[in-house]
Amino acid sequence: EEYTQEQLGWAFIPVADRQNCLDLITAKPHGILRILDDQTNLPQATDHTFLQKCHYQHSNNPWYVKPKLPLPVFTVRHYAGAVTYQVHKFLDKNHDQLRPEMMELFIHSRNKVCDILETAGDLY
Repeated sequence: EEYTQEQLGWAFIPVADRQNCLDLITAKPHGILRILDDQTNLPQATDHTFLQKCHYQHSNNPWYVKPKLPLPVFTVRHYAGAVTYQVHKFLDKNHDQLRPEMMELFIHSRNKVCDILETAGDLY
């Protein structure tokens, strides 16, 4: 409307709906990132268990591609093309870690909550 009011030339460009692809990645409870977070919080989980859960949940999803050979990868058909993800160290990389500078701030803080957290070991 605004372009028409200002008499600017324009052409409508249709955009494909990619909500299903976004849901594959982020939806609760079985989006890829949700599975990754869940697996990261399980002490016995591995990159392999993460991958198997993704395959189980998404093998019928047209945006998700399971490899034909038993490789530690999966592919997501994004808007710009297919991207293959190697799951090696996925869980390790997903662990939240505080930067050393933040650890120093907590350790030397006079705030009682920070002191309790540091003493309890919850920061590590």
